[in-house]
Amino acid sequence: MGLHLQILTPNGTAFKGDVSELFVRCKGGPIGIFPGHTTFVGEILERSVLKTRTSEGQIYFALTHGAIEVKPDDEVMIIVGEAKEALSEEEALSIFAPEEVEEEIK
Repeated sequence: MGLHLQILTPNGTAFKGDVSELFVRCKGGPIGIFPGHTTFVGEILERSVLKTRTSEGQIYFALTHGAIEVKPDDEVMIIVGEAKEALSEEEALSIFAPEEVEEEIK
């Protein structure tokens, strides 16, 4: 697919597989990673949503604070306190901040 993504938490590997792209909110702003991306290390903000595409479709993860590293060989490692898979971006947003999402919907 292009990128080899691994999401690590203190409880183990939350995801490991090939993806074609990913998007996540970092300290300097949202970032998109595609194959061939330059080497990068960044801080992932608390309550971020990781959006990624696999051969089977879009996958979403709710993330707590952590870090992302993009290596020259299209290896991407995300290390966070917690990562939970979700069916949609809205669901991922509600996992770690359900009250905030409910207020936005009203």
